Amino acid sequence: MLTTLRRLAGTWIAKLLFVLLILSFAVWGIGDVVRNFGRDDAVARVQGEPILFEEAQAAMRREMQRLTRQLGPTFEPDDSLRRAVANSALDSLVLDRAIRLEARRERVVVPEEMVREFVFSIPGLRGADGRFSRDVFNRFLQANELNEARFLEVVRHEIGRQQLAGAIRAGAGAPPSLVRPLLGWAREQRSADIAFFELVAADEPEAPTEAQLRRYQE
Repeated sequence: MLTTLRRLAGTWIAKLLFVLLILSFAVWGIGDVVRNFGRDDAVARVQGEPILFEEAQAAMRREMQRLTRQLGPTFEPDDSLRRAVANSALDSLVLDRAIRLEARRERVVVPEEMVREFVFSIPGLRGADGRFSRDVFNRFLQANELNEARFLEVVRHEIGRQQLAGAIRAGAGAPPSLVRPLLGWAREQRSADIAFFELVAADEPEAPTEAQLRRYQE
C-alpha cells in the first residue's frame, strides 16, 4: 500500500492535486483580500478623481454636528433628514472637488504666508486677549474631527476657490433681458391708502332673503 502511494506521489496527477491543495489554503487564508480586490470605495468621481466613502461620511458628521449646535441638544434627526444631510454634504464635496480641479488647471497657487494670515484672522480661533489661541484652535480641530494639516489644506483650497470665483465674477456680465426685470423688481415702489372703519358705527345689515339663505345652505 505504501509502495503504491509513493509511486502515485511521483506522478503529474498527484503533483497537480498537491498544487491545487496549496492554492485552496492560500485563498482561504487571504479570503478578505481576494473578496475586496477591485472594490471601489468611491461614492462619486469628479473628472476621474474619487470622493471616498470615509470623506463623505466625515463631511456628513460635521454637518450633523453643526445642526446640533444650532438647534440644541434636543435635536433628533430622522432618516429622511439624515439622507438629506448626506446628499447635501456629498453635493458640497463634488462642488469643492470641481473647483479644486479648475484651480489646479489654472495653476492658482496660495502662499503659506497667506494661509497663516487667514488662520490668524479667524475670529472664532481667538482667545480672551483677542489674539490667536493655540488651545482654542486645538479644541476646534477636535470638535470637527480634523488635524492641523488637513485644516490648513482646507484653508488653502478655500482661498484658492475665492480667488478663482472672484476672477470669474469680475469678468461675468448678465444680459439686458435678465438685468432689466431684476432691477425693475428691486426698485419697484407701490403706494397704498388705508381707511379705518369702526364696526360699532356701521349700519345694521339687512336681513337675508329666503333665496339667499337657501343658496348659502346649499
